Amino acid sequence: MKANLLAVVCTVAAWTASAVCPESNTASCAAQRTLDELRAQAAARIAEIRATPNRAVPDGAPTYYLSERTGRDDADGRTPATAWRTAARLAREKLAPGSYVLFERGGVYRGTVKVAPGVTYTAYGTGPKPCIYGSPEDGADPAKWTRTENPNVWAYDIGRRDVGTLVFDGGAQHATKIVIRTDKKTGARFNKFTGRPFNSYRDLDGDLHFWHDYYEKGTGKVYLYSAQNPGERFRSIEFNVKCHGFAVGGADGVTIDNVTVKYVGVHGIGAGTCRDLTVSNCEFGWIGGSIQAEGIFGRDYPTRLGNAVEIYGGCENYTVTNCYAWQVYDAGVTQQINIPEKDGAKRYDQKNVRYAHNVFEKCNYSVEYFLTAKKGNASRMENFVVEDNLMFDAGLGFCEQRPDRNEGAHIKSWGVGSNNRAKNYVIRRNAFCCTGDMLVQIGSGLKNADGSSSMPTLTDNVFIGRAGQSFGLISETSNARAAYGAGTQAFVDRFGTAIPAIVAMQGESVKRRLANFAAIQAERRATGWRIVAAERKLEIEYLIEGDEAKAKVEPHKVRFHGKCDRIDFNEKTGQWCVIDYKTWDKADKAKCLETKRDGTRVWKSLQLPIYCAMLDMDAEEPFASARLDKISACYCVLGKTKDDVLFTEPMGGGYVPEAEALIRELVPKIERGIFWPPAPSREWQYDYKDWLMPNPESSVSEEWIADQLARQPQEETAE
Repeated sequence: MKANLLAVVCTVAAWTASAVCPESNTASCAAQRTLDELRAQAAARIAEIRATPNRAVPDGAPTYYLSERTGRDDADGRTPATAWRTAARLAREKLAPGSYVLFERGGVYRGTVKVAPGVTYTAYGTGPKPCIYGSPEDGADPAKWTRTENPNVWAYDIGRRDVGTLVFDGGAQHATKIVIRTDKKTGARFNKFTGRPFNSYRDLDGDLHFWHDYYEKGTGKVYLYSAQNPGERFRSIEFNVKCHGFAVGGADGVTIDNVTVKYVGVHGIGAGTCRDLTVSNCEFGWIGGSIQAEGIFGRDYPTRLGNAVEIYGGCENYTVTNCYAWQVYDAGVTQQINIPEKDGAKRYDQKNVRYAHNVFEKCNYSVEYFLTAKKGNASRMENFVVEDNLMFDAGLGFCEQRPDRNEGAHIKSWGVGSNNRAKNYVIRRNAFCCTGDMLVQIGSGLKNADGSSSMPTLTDNVFIGRAGQSFGLISETSNARAAYGAGTQAFVDRFGTAIPAIVAMQGESVKRRLANFAAIQAERRATGWRIVAAERKLEIEYLIEGDEAKAKVEPHKVRFHGKCDRIDFNEKTGQWCVIDYKTWDKADKAKCLETKRDGTRVWKSLQLPIYCAMLDMDAEEPFASARLDKISACYCVLGKTKDDVLFTEPMGGGYVPEAEALIRELVPKIERGIFWPPAPSREWQYDYKDWLMPNPESSVSEEWIADQLARQPQEETAE
C-alpha cells in the first residue's frame, strides 16, 4: 500500500508555475514532471488537430464550395472554380440533407454560418484550416479610430451588437470589458471590474479597458483606453461581436469538421435541442464575452456568456472529439438546460453525449453541464462519457475578467439539490491540470428511478493542483469545497467517489508524513544530493553453480528484477545512493546495518545490497558511472512524527560481495522449496512479534515442518 499511496501523492499533490522544479518537495517535483509531460502531449495533439486531413466527400453528395481567395457570390457555388465567397451567400441557399459545404483552407469567412439539418460543414484545399470569424472586420486602421475628449480614450463605430472583447495581434493581448454595476438602492453606477464609479467612456482609466455603448439609445461605439491610436499600436484588431460561429439551432444530423472558429461574442457552435450533432477536428479560440442579458439571476450588473460548443436543451448522440478550445469566456464544451417550470414533465433528456480526445486550455470551464429538473421532472443525462481529454489552466486567461472569479473548474456542474440526474456517467483517462479556482465541481443529489446514484464513475484520471488550493467537490450532498491535498478528494480517481474510511485515514497519514518529510528533504538537497530517478527498474543476473552430488542441481543463471524507489546523486562528492521508502511509524528500527557483539557491522536485509549491485550493473546514462565504491544505500523513513522522519545511516557497496554469496547459497534452496529452519528469533521476532506466536515451531503445522525436512539433502538435515 505504501508504494501506491506515494504514487498517488506524487501524481496529484502539487504543481508549480516555475519551469524549475523545487527539489525540496518530492511530490511537487514528480507533479511538475508529469505536468511537463502532459503539456508536451497536448502540444503534439494540438499539432495533429491542426494538421487533420480533409474529409472525403461521398460520391454523388450535393456539394457547395466557399473560397475567400477566388469566390464570387454571384456564382453557383457548386465547384471550386465557381465557389461562393461569403457565409451570407451560403445562408440564402436551401441545402438538402446529405449535402456538404466545403470552405477553402487558408481563407477567412466573416459572419455566422447558419446551419441546415443533415449537412456536413468541412474543409477543402491545402493549408491552414478555414477560419470562421465573428468579427466583422479587422480594426487595425488608424482612420477608423477617433480620439474623444479624454485623450487616452478612442472610439470605433462597430454598431450595437455587443462586443465581448477585442483581440490584438492574433492574441498577443486582449481588452478588458467594463460592465456597469448599478446599486439597487441608490442608483449609483460602478465599474464592475475595478469597483470605481463609472458612468460612461469618460471614466475609463486602465490600459486596454473598453466600454461598448450598445444600448438602444447609445452611440453603438466601442471606447478603448489607449495612450496611442489603437490602429497604429496594433497590426490586427478583431472584435468579438455578439454572434455564433455556427448557428445550429434545432437542426438534426449536423457535422462540423476541420474548421477554426474565432472572435465570436457568443458561442463557437450554438445549438438548441437537437440530435446527432458531431463536432470534430476543430479549433476554437477567443470565444465569448458578450452580454447575455441585463439584470438576470437577480444581479445588479449584466451577465456575459460564451462557450466553444454548446447545446442548450435536450440532445441525443452529441459528440465533440479531437478539438482544441482555448481562451474561452465560459465553457470549452457543454450541454445544459434549466427546464422551465411551465414545461412541467416535458423531457429534456441528454443521451449519448461524448467528449473525447480534446485539448482545453484557459477556458473558465473545460466541461460544463447542468440539467435542472424540478417538481418531479424525470429528465436525465444518460450514457455521458468524458474521456481522454487534456485540460489546462481553468479559470485563467481571458476569463479572468469575469465577475465570478472563483468558479472556474475543469468539470463544472452547477448545484447539487435538483440538478443533474444521470445514468451511466463516466469520467476516465483525463488529465485535469492546474486552475485559477478549483479543479472540479461535480455534484448531483438526484437519484434514478431504480435508486442508483447520479454520480459519475471516475477511473484512471490525473489531477494536478496546487497544495492548499481548492480541489473543489465531488459530492451528492454538499456544495462545500475541499482544499487540495493528499488527504482529500485527490484520492477519488483511484478509490471512487465514496472513499472508504481506511483510505481516508491513510490519506491523512500520508499528508502529515510528507509535510514532515519536506523539511528533511530540503536539508538533504542542501548537502548536494539530487534526485535522479524514481521507480527505476533494475536487474542483475547470477550464476548459480549448483551441487549435483547433494541436490542434483546443474549450474544455471538466475535473473533478479527490482524497482528502486529512488536514486540520488551527490553533485558535490560524486557519490550515488539507492533509497527505499519505509512507512514505519517509528524510526527506532530503521537501520540498514547493525553492530554485532564483536563490533563488526553487518547488513540486515538483502534488499539494499542487491540494489547496490544492480545499480553497479546499470549501463544506461546517467547511471553508467555508478560503481560499487561510489554507491551506498539507505532507508528513507516516513514516520508518524517529525522525529521519526529521517534518512538512515547509509550502507556502502562494500557489503555487496557477502550478500551475493548468500544469494548463491539461498537460490538452490528456494528452487527446491526449502524455507526451514528460520533465522534466530532475535532476527525474526522484531518484525513479526505482533502476529506470530512466541516461537516459529508453534506458528506452523507439524506436517509442513516434516515436508521441509524431507526436501533437504540428507547432509543438511542433521543441522
